[in-house]
Amino acid sequence: MKDNINKYSSTGRSRAKKRNVNSRRNNQIAGKSRRRRESPAKAALKRLSAFLIFVNILLLAVAAVLMVKEYGIRFPIEISGEEKIASSAPESLPESSESPEPENSEIPVTMLFGGDVYLSSYVLSSYDSSGGISGNLCENYRELIERSDFFIVNEEFPMSERGSAEDDKEFTFRVSPERVNILKEMGVDAVTLANNHVLDFGRDALEDTIAALNGAGIAHTGAGENTEEASKAVIWEKDGRRIAVLGATRVMPFSDWAAGKQSAGVFPAYDAYKSKLLNKIAELSETCDYVIVYIHWGTEKKEEPDTYMRELAKELVSSGADLIVGAHPHVLQGTEYVGGVPVVYSLGNFLFGSSIPRTMLLEVKWYPDTGRSELKLYPGSSASGYTKSITDSAQRQEFFNYYENMSYGISIDEDGNIRPDS
Repeated sequence: MKDNINKYSSTGRSRAKKRNVNSRRNNQIAGKSRRRRESPAKAALKRLSAFLIFVNILLLAVAAVLMVKEYGIRFPIEISGEEKIASSAPESLPESSESPEPENSEIPVTMLFGGDVYLSSYVLSSYDSSGGISGNLCENYRELIERSDFFIVNEEFPMSERGSAEDDKEFTFRVSPERVNILKEMGVDAVTLANNHVLDFGRDALEDTIAALNGAGIAHTGAGENTEEASKAVIWEKDGRRIAVLGATRVMPFSDWAAGKQSAGVFPAYDAYKSKLLNKIAELSETCDYVIVYIHWGTEKKEEPDTYMRELAKELVSSGADLIVGAHPHVLQGTEYVGGVPVVYSLGNFLFGSSIPRTMLLEVKWYPDTGRSELKLYPGSSASGYTKSITDSAQRQEFFNYYENMSYGISIDEDGNIRPDS
């Protein structure tokens, strides 16, 4: 179109020249005369004025963009007689299965929890035959663990070549200390040792266990060479925020398994020791921003929490716990919110080699600035020393329905997000 206009103008001027050459010359002379009369100073002033107008328009545009980004202000713009809204937000957002981020773009701390872990003969055989952790955990779970800031499980066994099996105990577990590399390859950052198997082969074996974990750089809580050590929490810091994980057990086969002032053992949660546990939680709540209690409790293979568990949960919350995670039943138990605090009664077996297939990983996203926590389930199944996530949508929904039915006052959406009923 622009070429046609130029061509037409050129043709018109040629015909005008033929009709009235003198007139055109006169006009040209007049134009030159007018240009001569315009002083250089005046021309410079015009150019300066035009430049200043351009700068003002540019500054207004930059200011408008900054206001949109900072305050989300939207400006009405007239287009073809209809008012449209100009906004920094897209017209529609892509669908996502991820939990929505808060409006202020607050970055959460992502914590991941697994249940009971025992490196049984099934687990070790699967690991050795595959040449690595891919023989024990599926890729989906391994990637989920890798993305988390912190991953903790219940270590349901000692690592030692020393000691003798505890008398009058039906099941005793033990694994060579060199196998600590499996926990490391799993991506485990910390373990709780507060359980009914860590002393299966005595206090020397517990000492070896702690040494193996220390050597691998894996933090631990819930057991130690004395009461002070056994009651120490794992303290983890991120961006100046302190997160504490405290291990304790309400399941001990013998009373002398409790740590003493000068004797190694576990940190108990029985009524006779409860005041120490509650005081420890209160102490941690004063020095830490988020306090997690990972507790060994309940009855094996029972899918409902015992009455005392729900009562004890209230006391733990009153003392300052921000999250309670349980283990020991070897099966899953539901979730309940107590005073706004999530209580996950049992995570079941995560990697055990048992005949109990249902398992899951629990993801907790904590937003430090608001104090809000979001829980999400990643359902899985475990058999013959191999644990994998459930990816089929129908099976996932069946799992969510099953878990929601065993819980108290919560709902689970299609992505596994847990929310308390209003």
